[in-house]
Amino acid sequence: MSDILNVKIRVMQLSDVDEVAAIEQVSQINPWSKQQIQECLDADYSNHVLTLNNNIIGYAFIAMAGEQADLLTIAIKPTAQRQGYGRQLMKHLIKVLKQYNVSELFLEVRISNVAAIALYQQLGFKEVNIRRQYYQTANNIGREDAKVMMLKLK
Repeated sequence: MSDILNVKIRVMQLSDVDEVAAIEQVSQINPWSKQQIQECLDADYSNHVLTLNNNIIGYAFIAMAGEQADLLTIAIKPTAQRQGYGRQLMKHLIKVLKQYNVSELFLEVRISNVAAIALYQQLGFKEVNIRRQYYQTANNIGREDAKVMMLKLK
C-alpha cells in the first residue's frame, strides 16, 4: 500500500518521450513509434504519465473534440500490471475530462483483451459497437476485432 503514496499522475512532457516509447515497445502488440508518440505530444492531446517513485510506469493519450473524447492509447509497464495502476490512471483521466466538460469518452479495445474490457466495464463503460478486423495481430499475420466502448460522463 505504500507504493500508492509514491504514485503521481501528471501531464506528459517532451522529456518523457523516450521512457513512454520504451514502455510502448514492451506493452503493445503493434507499438507506436517514437515519432508517433512525439506527434501526439505535438498535437496537444491530453497526454498523461503515471509515475511510481518518479519512474514512468504508465501513460495515456486522449484526443478531445467538443464534448467527446477518444482514448487513443493507454498502457502500464508489464511489470506493474494487475496492481491497480491502470484503474488509477483511468479514474484520473475521467476526472480531468469532466473538468473539461466532456460528456462522452470512447475507446477501442481488442476483443482478446479481457482484462482491459473487465476494467472498462467496472468503470461504467458500455459496448456500443464492434469494429471488424480493426487491429493487426502480432507479426501482422491477421486482424482482430475491436470493441468500441463508451462512458457517459454527464
